[in-house]
Amino acid sequence: MAEKIEELKNEIKELKEDLKYERRFRIKAERELRESKEMHDVVQELKDTVAELKMMSKQKPDTPQTSSSQNIGSQIQEPCSAQGSGQEDDYINLGEGVRIKKCQFDKINPQDFKKFTNELLLVIFGRETLATHSLNGRKASNAETSKEALPAHKVSILIDYIQKKFNVSTSNIKAVIRTKLNNEDKLFKKRNLPE
Repeated sequence: MAEKIEELKNEIKELKEDLKYERRFRIKAERELRESKEMHDVVQELKDTVAELKMMSKQKPDTPQTSSSQNIGSQIQEPCSAQGSGQEDDYINLGEGVRIKKCQFDKINPQDFKKFTNELLLVIFGRETLATHSLNGRKASNAETSKEALPAHKVSILIDYIQKKFNVSTSNIKAVIRTKLNNEDKLFKKRNLPE
């Protein structure tokens, strides 16, 4: 009888170990699936950008190439004309102290959440800040140094606002923000290369 009890105890111990392994494996698989979905969104965004750039190069063969996001960014970041009075109703409040000029907000593409996010990031933070900051301040695996994080309060309000407006997940919004930060970093480095 004692041998049977000991055997059962050993079996229970082995089953507990198997269960721990299964849980770790399931958590890892779920994380990889989530990252895969985010990566798919990033790849799709890059495909859209490439297609847009190809269309632009076909439309304007004689003029120097600039990406549409650069053109849009400069239009959005331009100060509004003198028509605004500087009063409260000239601003759009995104939440808890984060607001932008109404005339800048009106220039943002309201149809596509990715474009909306990218353009809103430009208005709120500006190109240089986007190029020199990261989403959460952690060092990327392929980076030499870590970048300072964007202000968490503003990012949180931005994410909440976009989530409510477009009914998209936080992970999708963060993926778009990360892509924008990476793209601005590359553009910033390209602009600052010695000629």
